Amino acid sequence: MGNFVQRGPAGSAGMKYAVVIIGGGASGITVAAEMKRHDPGLDIAIVEPSELHWYQPGWTLVGAGVFHRKQTERREEKLIPKGVTWIRAAAASFLPEQNMVRLSDGRQVRYDFLVACPGLKIDWDAIEGLTDTLGRNGVCSNYRPDTAEYTWQLIKSRSPLTEGGRRLWHQGCLQAQSQGDRRSCEDRAVFRDGRGRQGIRRREALRYDPCCAAADRPRCHSRKSARERRRLD
Repeated sequence: MGNFVQRGPAGSAGMKYAVVIIGGGASGITVAAEMKRHDPGLDIAIVEPSELHWYQPGWTLVGAGVFHRKQTERREEKLIPKGVTWIRAAAASFLPEQNMVRLSDGRQVRYDFLVACPGLKIDWDAIEGLTDTLGRNGVCSNYRPDTAEYTWQLIKSRSPLTEGGRRLWHQGCLQAQSQGDRRSCEDRAVFRDGRGRQGIRRREALRYDPCCAAADRPRCHSRKSARERRRLD
């Protein structure tokens, strides 16, 4: 692609770019590509530690058996726009008064302009016991590729967990991490399509809970949401 990769501590002195972008996900790569399109000579660096790029909205479709997990991953270096430097490290701290970012490997990167789009890190431990049971015991999530695969395993299996039982399909009320995940109705529709294709949708009860407590998000408990829950029950 014609890009340059900074992999180690060498060259830490004098690392300076017109634009430094924190995060090499869909947002970071799109920002870099758009900037390069408008100004091909602009000196841009993307700070991203991962070698794999995940298309996270596709995990909903992995959970429905429409996509395979491999279809949602790409090599990061193949997606970095031409002429953009990829710094293989994570951002450890910001020093805005010095126009500088300190990296996880100790290097420092200076910038004229900083774009921060690192994405979200899910705190699975915030729910007691979730980390230990996620991906087993009938507990799955479409916010992680391995457990999205487990979602589909449960849907297509004929185990006691899926045969004639009752499902709880929860959509949190906080800001979602991707455009695909924000479409809660699509989550629900995809799940129902998956069950329909297996021919066992009618033998089980599905509870769709699209939001959390009213105190957290009053508009979740609108009459429309209530109608949706009744219809799915």
